[in-house]
Amino acid sequence: MATRARAAGACPKYPFLVRFCKSDDDDSSSTYQLYSSISKEWYLVDAPPELDDTRIHCSNYGWLLLSRIDRLFFFHPSTGNTIDLPNLSCSYNRLSFSAPPTRPDCVVFSMMDTCVQHEIYNGNIAILPRGESAWTCEKLANRATDSL
Repeated sequence: MATRARAAGACPKYPFLVRFCKSDDDDSSSTYQLYSSISKEWYLVDAPPELDDTRIHCSNYGWLLLSRIDRLFFFHPSTGNTIDLPNLSCSYNRLSFSAPPTRPDCVVFSMMDTCVQHEIYNGNIAILPRGESAWTCEKLANRATDSL
């Protein structure tokens, strides 16, 4: 049985398993469930509007890396803080980051690849160090033909 909780009060320093779901009693509201592996309990939390129509790409250091059609941004569920990122001009299907986005050594990584039989044959990577206003995009070498 899930316990309804406020995100800030229900989020200690250890990580939670997060599951998103629609509320049974109201189709317009979204909730997410936090599972504590220590207490073995589920906590039910109302989803903030920042999560509406978003895709979660990565979760690390308490931050979510999210995208919408026109926006790429970090969101911290416990504090409600958001950090917008510059638009990414190249395509991507994977995103990650190296440190909390509030730290000066944070780097966001993006990768788009096309694989055939576990061989990458086409794609690009993009890197965004914290504080930069534009991504650096590079094409990946064609590994399938390089080995011939």
